[in-house]
Amino acid sequence: MTKEEKLSIINYRVEMSFAALEEANLLVANKYLNAAMNRIYYAGYYIVSALAVIDGKSPKKHKGLIGYFHKEYIHAGIIDGETGKILKKAFENRMAVDYGDFVTITKSQNEEYLKNMRKFVEEVKELIDNKIAVL
Repeated sequence: MTKEEKLSIINYRVEMSFAALEEANLLVANKYLNAAMNRIYYAGYYIVSALAVIDGKSPKKHKGLIGYFHKEYIHAGIIDGETGKILKKAFENRMAVDYGDFVTITKSQNEEYLKNMRKFVEEVKELIDNKIAVL
């Protein structure tokens, strides 16, 4: 993969991450709470998958992507543990609302998860920007 191709994929995934945050915001505002949780998780998924491209990683499953992120960035001390938990919790919530019966995330919970995910996305975006600067 050329540098230009790599940058194109990274930029696309970063854009998808920020779009998912905006979609989640609209879904929460309109009380589509379970769908909002899905988009909150995917905001984190897209930004971490952009980071994975920079690192030359391509996990095939969501848990693999989360595991890569924890190993390379949380365990290594690059991202603090509390921030790192945001993606894992969002994944667990997304799984619960997408596949569980009678599971609902409240509006206030969604708002809190959305706020946390925005923080997470911004932190990972900063990592991406720093890594792109030295590509």
